[in-house]
Amino acid sequence: MTGFRNSGGGTRAGFTLLEMAVVLVVCAVLAVAILPLLPLAQKVDEEEQARAELERASEALVGYLGTRLRLPSPDTDGDGVEDAGATSGLLPTTTLGLDRRTTLAYRVNTGLTLPPSPTLYQPPLPVGHSGPTGANGLDLCVRLEQLQRTAALLAATEVTSAFVLVRPVSDGGGGGGTAADFAVPNDPVAYDPALRRAALGLGEAYARLACPDRLRRAFASAQAAVTANSAVRLAELQLEFRDFDVEVSRLELQNAKTGLSYGEFDLAIGVLDVAMATVQVIMDIPPDDAFEATVAGVELAAATVQLGFLIAEIISARHGGIDDAESAVADKEELAALALERRDRMVRLREAASRRAVELDQAGAAR
Repeated sequence: MTGFRNSGGGTRAGFTLLEMAVVLVVCAVLAVAILPLLPLAQKVDEEEQARAELERASEALVGYLGTRLRLPSPDTDGDGVEDAGATSGLLPTTTLGLDRRTTLAYRVNTGLTLPPSPTLYQPPLPVGHSGPTGANGLDLCVRLEQLQRTAALLAATEVTSAFVLVRPVSDGGGGGGTAADFAVPNDPVAYDPALRRAALGLGEAYARLACPDRLRRAFASAQAAVTANSAVRLAELQLEFRDFDVEVSRLELQNAKTGLSYGEFDLAIGVLDVAMATVQVIMDIPPDDAFEATVAGVELAAATVQLGFLIAEIISARHGGIDDAESAVADKEELAALALERRDRMVRLREAASRRAVELDQAGAAR
């Protein structure tokens, strides 16, 4: 039968028994093909959920480490709050601000459960400048660097880790391991593939906190401050030398002026000698004795020559020694002024470099 008559006397098309049988067969085949895939889809969904939970927990722990300079201790009583002193237990979701329904096993490196010592990073700074007294991110960076060389391996990791997280999933071919199973993936006896793990190596934590760049910048700034301080000291020594040079030049000028004063005194004596010799010659006119007249003439001539030499020396001292000494004093004073300016510039550079070094030290890993 291919159709049926309705109450209005017409006919309406419908499925034949053959067509219905074909549809049912197709549906059955699809059901047989799809049903085995449903557990796989559920597994994939749970895998994604596990991966997402591990990523969120890892990010929360890294953020906690960067701000608190330490990692939280595990939760041992299930209240979501860290329990000081513990190294293995559950992830303290309340402490980290995560969903309380998140259940992850958590182990932490004991070297990171307490803040680092504030003395781990102490850059050399000039006298009068000092860094922060409390610990900051740079001290944490140094601590991470130290732990990379000294810390023991955490279970479930093959590298020195800051922490390890474990999340159980429903399937995976294992024996239904518990969240406390921290066996490493390459251990075929103890490892359970039904567990999913996430770990943060100390080197990775060092890099994620940008420690290499932070330490490099902070140390370079401190070294710049020390270098600037050395430059200030050299500039101060140069200024001292220039000031001493000015004093020597001024002393030479004073000696030249003193020598001129002595020369002027000698000139006055020479003038007096010439005057006396002249008076003596005049008084002997006409001369009573030719010899005495000759002697008087010779003495007058000698006094006149000596007076000429004195006049020449004074002129030379005035136009040579005094002028040269005054010019030398001016030159040395100019050099001293330049040395003072250079010293002041170095002081400003030292202060700027020192402030920058202290700022970077105080900021820690925050910039």
